[in-house]
Parts: sequence; C-alpha cells; structure tokens
Amino acid sequence: MVIDGVGYAQLDTTLGSMLIAYAGGRIVRTTLNGDETKFASELSERYGEPPELDEAAPRAIAGVVRAAIQGAHDLSRVDLSGVGAFQRLVLAETATIPRGEVRTYGEVALAVGAPGAARAVGTALAKNPVPIVVPCHRVVRANGDLGNYSGPGGPGSKERILRLEDAI
Repeated sequence: MVIDGVGYAQLDTTLGSMLIAYAGGRIVRTTLNGDETKFASELSERYGEPPELDEAAPRAIAGVVRAAIQGAHDLSRVDLSGVGAFQRLVLAETATIPRGEVRTYGEVALAVGAPGAARAVGTALAKNPVPIVVPCHRVVRANGDLGNYSGPGGPGSKERILRLEDAI
C-alpha cells in the first residue's frame, strides 16, 4: 500500500482493464486498456519519482472508478490540481453528463460560459487525465460524429464505450 508518493494499480472493470494512479487518497490519472510501462513512465515524469505498483487499488479509489462506470461521478476523490482553470471547468461539466447520454463540444462550451469555444473544449478533453472517471467519451461533434478519443484504441474505443452505455 502506498503511504507517500504516487502509486498505481490495475483494476478489472466491465469496460476492460484500467490502470489507476493515486496520491494522497485521490485519483490522479487513469487509462483504459493502456500500456502499463508507458503509464508508469508518464507518472515518473510528472511526479519526479517512480510510482509504486500496488497489488490492488485502495477500496475507496476502486469504488470511485466502479461508480463512475455506472454513471456516478464524484470528483471529490479526483486531484485536478495539475490542470488549468478552463480545463477544470470543462472536466467538471463533462462529469455531469449522465450515462447513456452525450453532449456536443459546443454544448459543453456553452455550459461553461464559453460559447463558440468548442475546439477549446475538445483540446481540454483530449488532455483529460482521468478518462472514464470524467466521461470525456460522452462528448461528440455537433454533426453527430463521435470525434476523436485520446485513450488507447482512439475513436473505436469511444464508440465501444458509448455502445456499452447505450448512448448510441
């Protein structure tokens, strides 16, 4: 169990295998079906120390992830201190999108008080450090196309997740 510093664990979910990084009892990064070596390397680069691999994610952390998959998004256990103010607004708004629904980049922009900033919303979501916990996959293009997905598997993964959620 990680006491100080950053740790990570693999968690099997209904969406696939997730890698979850945490520090101070809060989630700092997630990836679905990601490469563990790359994930650990990114954590080392960000935190200046190698992350500690746990056999299992702490119960509270795993609970937040499993609840997020079911549609409940509690950001109180997520550390977004490494993102800018606009991205934090976008992530918080995106976390309110119910399971089984989608919003457009423009709708999210409008909701955060930045009408016309659909591209900026897309950029903010492309850098989402906690996909699935903040369901960036639920944001699509105005023309109905799914758009890109920065997680492993790209747009194909986004489509698969939305289908599993009955959103498309």
